[in-house]
Amino acid sequence: MKTTDLALKVNAHYREVKAENPSAYYTVIANYGMVLLAEVCGEGSAADTFIRALLKKYPDEVTHGRYNFPSYSISGIAKARALYRGMNDDLDQVIEFANEMMTASRDKNGIMSMPREGRHEQVWIDVAIAATPYLLFAGLATGNKAWIDEAVKQTLDMYDLFRDDACGLLHQSRDFCGEGKISEDHWSRGNGWGIAPLADLCEFLPDDHPEKARCKQYLKAHVDALLPYQSENGMWRQEITVVELDGLDSYEETSGTGLIAYAIGVGIRSGVLDRETYQPVFERALSGICKVSIREDYSVYNSCPGCLCPGDGTIRAYLSHKPTHKDENHGAGPVIMALAEAAKLGIADVEVE
Repeated sequence: MKTTDLALKVNAHYREVKAENPSAYYTVIANYGMVLLAEVCGEGSAADTFIRALLKKYPDEVTHGRYNFPSYSISGIAKARALYRGMNDDLDQVIEFANEMMTASRDKNGIMSMPREGRHEQVWIDVAIAATPYLLFAGLATGNKAWIDEAVKQTLDMYDLFRDDACGLLHQSRDFCGEGKISEDHWSRGNGWGIAPLADLCEFLPDDHPEKARCKQYLKAHVDALLPYQSENGMWRQEITVVELDGLDSYEETSGTGLIAYAIGVGIRSGVLDRETYQPVFERALSGICKVSIREDYSVYNSCPGCLCPGDGTIRAYLSHKPTHKDENHGAGPVIMALAEAAKLGIADVEVE
């Protein structure tokens, strides 16, 4: 099957089963994936037509819930990237929420934090993908260098806080399971939430930006740290560092694998990662997604349910979290992102079991 056709079919299935959540952050990720797909398919393509029409519905024609990030009301990073790529003209919306993001709650070191009174030292890696691409593309679209600098700061500061020097992987959170305590996990999607925006910085940050070299260094180091843990099927597991613990299975997890694969692909195209060495890694991940994650009806399996420092934040707590299930909310978006990136790498066809 053509890679782009598979992405379209996964998207169509997702919209059918998740239509009641148009402004949830996992739908923002799916929308971002469709922006990526439109980039590779071109103007007038099915993907391009779909995402242009969909983004025009935000914010007035979708239902809204409570957000940690108000930018979700306009589809966040999808709207900002679409503006930069010329797929959308909602400049005033993007500017409004970039200004809001610059004044959002932060911890004592300036990392964006939980927007609840008395919880401003609670920070979590998921924020990187909400903040960095948004401010990066808003800044590039408007020429606002302060927004670009803040985009860089948020992800690099979270890497410095959450990276486990023993293995090079990321923890998810601080202060959710005790004051000042960092969770003990190396959660699949958490590592994806960090590495995907880092890859976007490597691709789009101007070459003369003083932090461009550090972004590239961090991306390569993170990918290299992930390599030993890629499964036989090409996936990364719910807790990346173990296959099982105390009888608890660390299953091959879809959303993290999709985000990591996306970042590796971007790294290859950006020249950060050597194609000869790293494209086989990407292709194994892509094969795993097609084998493990996507079923014949284009539903997505093996995605971790919503997960923010469960229990006491130990590896065991992450493994005993809610069980995965068919069409879990967070799975489709990263799958679409990985498939779009595969097409950008010139992988025109994929095999789906």
